[in-house]
Amino acid sequence: MCLLICTHALQRVIVIAAGMLLASSVLSASIEKISICGDGSGWPPYHYLDAEGGFQGYDLDVLALILEPAGIKYEFTMPPWRRCLYGVESNTFQVAVSASFSLERNQDYLLTKPYYNISPVVVGRKGTLEKFTSMKLLEILDFKLCGLKGYSYRFLLGSDAEVTALHDNYLESFRLLGNRPCDLLVARKEIVISHPDWRKAKRENIALRYVPISDVESEQFHMLISRAYPYSAELKKILDDGIDRLEAAGQLSALIKKREIK
Repeated sequence: MCLLICTHALQRVIVIAAGMLLASSVLSASIEKISICGDGSGWPPYHYLDAEGGFQGYDLDVLALILEPAGIKYEFTMPPWRRCLYGVESNTFQVAVSASFSLERNQDYLLTKPYYNISPVVVGRKGTLEKFTSMKLLEILDFKLCGLKGYSYRFLLGSDAEVTALHDNYLESFRLLGNRPCDLLVARKEIVISHPDWRKAKRENIALRYVPISDVESEQFHMLISRAYPYSAELKKILDDGIDRLEAAGQLSALIKKREIK
C-alpha cells in the first residue's frame, strides 16, 4: 500500500515539475540575458568569492537550477550592496539575491517567494555571554548593541535606532566587543559563523560566542526584481515557479546542507 501511495506522490511531483519547466521555457522566450548582483562584501555561505576569485554559494546553485533549464543566460557580480540595490532599482541589474523583506523594498522592487531562512543571534565575548544559552529580546536590550554599516536590523528590533553601526566589517566589530561602544553584535547566525572574519578573530585569540534570540522568528530571504525591467512579471513567475519546484523536490534543503558551515 505504501509503495503504491509513494509512487503516486512521486509521479505527481514529477508531473508538477515538468509542467513548471515547460511554463518557464515559454515565459523565458522574451528574456535573452539578465544581470544579477549580490553583496560585494560577501554573504557566505550564500554568495562569496572563493580562493581563486570565483563566485560560489547557495545563491549560485539556486540560480543555475532555475535559469539554466529555462534557457535564460545571466551574469553574476558582487558590487557594494547599496550599488547592487540602486542598480536593480534603475534596471542596471535585473535581480539582487539574498535580500530580507521590508515594506520599502516591497514597494521599490518585485520580491520573489522566500527561498531560505536565517536565524537571528547576538555575538559577544565569552565572558559577556557565558551564563546564557539563549536570550530574549528584552534581555539583549539591556546591552549596548552594534551592527554592520549598511544593514537593516528591523527584523529584530522593529527599528534600527538601538543598533549602533560602528564598522562595515565583522573583524573590526569583533575587536570592539566588550568595550564601551559595543557589548553585543546583532547578527545572522549562518552568515557570521561562515564569514572569514570569524576565523580571523579566532586566530587573533578573540574569544567569541553566539547565542540565539529565542523569541524572534527566523528571517526570510528573497530575490529582488527590478520593476523597471520590461519582463519583470515574467521573470518573477519563472523564479517563483523554480523555487516551488526545488522546494517540492527537497533540493533547497539539500543545497543548504551542502553549503552549511558548522
